[in-house]
Amino acid sequence: GAEPADLYLYGDDSIAATAIRHALYESPVTSLGYDYQALALEKLPSLADGDALVQTVEVAEGDLVITAAGELAPLGQGTTVLNADGQPVVYDGQPITMARLVVDYTFHPLVWSDGTPVTAEDSVFSFEVARDRTTPTLSVETRYTASYEATGERSVRWTGLPGYRDPAFMTHVWPPLPLHQLG
Repeated sequence: GAEPADLYLYGDDSIAATAIRHALYESPVTSLGYDYQALALEKLPSLADGDALVQTVEVAEGDLVITAAGELAPLGQGTTVLNADGQPVVYDGQPITMARLVVDYTFHPLVWSDGTPVTAEDSVFSFEVARDRTTPTLSVETRYTASYEATGERSVRWTGLPGYRDPAFMTHVWPPLPLHQLG
């Protein structure tokens, strides 16, 4: 019904571009039927299974946090955040404990069209491309990420900023891009 303006993975967000990219890239997660399902992932991470967890971390002045109003900001005098117990606290110079999500993902064994195995580093490379300032669209997930790292041949770990609470955390994984070709 339409042609995409761009096939760049982090460019055009139209329905047409999304549909074509499903043919070009192996999506880690889909939401067919109004529920998330794993595609390129072995399974969706969950708090119940332990591959997603809420950590308690201490934050101090200057640390990037998500405020009680849901805004990204460096912690400073007078900033209101939700502490690890979910209670609003105004920063007064003393360290505060806050909650942050840590999620582990494992990809199925996949290969690129040239036969090269897809690795966790390909997903980390994709994240680096997605968060680059020259990328046309910068997602909330990218901005609210404290770190995204390979933890094995096919596994990655996403760590959110303190205070970032997202019920769709299982989708914070980046589709691999071929580092060996594009890097």
